[in-house]
Amino acid sequence: MKKVFNSIHRTHRTLIHYFLSYFILLSFLLVSFLFIVRIQLSRSYLDMLNQQANQQLSHIKTQFSNGLATVSQINSSLANNINLALSRHTDNPWKQYVASQEINSYAIANDMIQGIVYYDAVRDKLYSTGKYVKYTDGVFHIFDDKSYTVFNPDEYQDSITNQLISVKGENASYLIYYPYHDKGMGYTLFYLINEISVSNMLKGILSEEIISIALVGSDNQIAVGVNSSLLAPHLSAIQDDTEVCHLDSQTSLQVSSGLYSGFKMVAMIYHGQNQCNPLPHLPDSVPLRCRRYAHSAFRYEENLSAAQQTHQENHKESCLQSKLPGAAGFGLFRCCRGK
Repeated sequence: MKKVFNSIHRTHRTLIHYFLSYFILLSFLLVSFLFIVRIQLSRSYLDMLNQQANQQLSHIKTQFSNGLATVSQINSSLANNINLALSRHTDNPWKQYVASQEINSYAIANDMIQGIVYYDAVRDKLYSTGKYVKYTDGVFHIFDDKSYTVFNPDEYQDSITNQLISVKGENASYLIYYPYHDKGMGYTLFYLINEISVSNMLKGILSEEIISIALVGSDNQIAVGVNSSLLAPHLSAIQDDTEVCHLDSQTSLQVSSGLYSGFKMVAMIYHGQNQCNPLPHLPDSVPLRCRRYAHSAFRYEENLSAAQQTHQENHKESCLQSKLPGAAGFGLFRCCRGK
């Protein structure tokens, strides 16, 4: 009887061993299969988001190009303006005043223009709207509240086409539309593009997936952007022929080129697996108000303390705070309420 019992026990143990072995093997294969499927679905979804983002970027690029086209039309009108032409041949104060009013009227009429700068080299007279500008030794100094930004047109005289130029100073930066003209005509005319208008244009396509967008120069430096600190660490990966740059399985850069002077539109596309997953490469210096989506994270440095306090008061119940890594600048918390 004891032998029979021992035999049954050994058989039972053997069956359990076989079952566990096959169960572990099948579980491993099943988990591996699901993991592969998950990655493929994530990549497919990201590709779909990239296609949608490309359409939206193309629309924004067209809208921006149309805005520059209107500036080009204004430039043609000013170049042929009889009052400006007369002002270059007389010192009559009234003629000078009429010329300045002509320039101001064109600047006010177009939202894309922050200011117009016109320098009469014959009479050594400068007219500017929107910004205080000085001309010294062939260089324009564009002043803001604290300092000035230098623009030297001689550096761009070799081009035979209209140019889009980003110049940066100590405390300010400007996007300049510099139309081609013959230096022998005796004047210099350029336009300060309204960066607020461009920024509002870019904000129009932000969504749950498009978390950052910027107008980027040929040197891969950001001229105007929204949540641009998310993009900045990755712009070096963009080449001249890049359309889509995959950063990882959840994040990619979408590029739409073809603007003046090698400028392009660049957007960051993010496909998170769940609402509590941290977004990649977000700056981590100081926390802002808790937002569900990254596109609502804007720079409000002066209200950081109030934003942090509001975050703590409004999200006391089971708020999972994930401080996200990245370059210095600002931080973003994503939170998930308890179930």
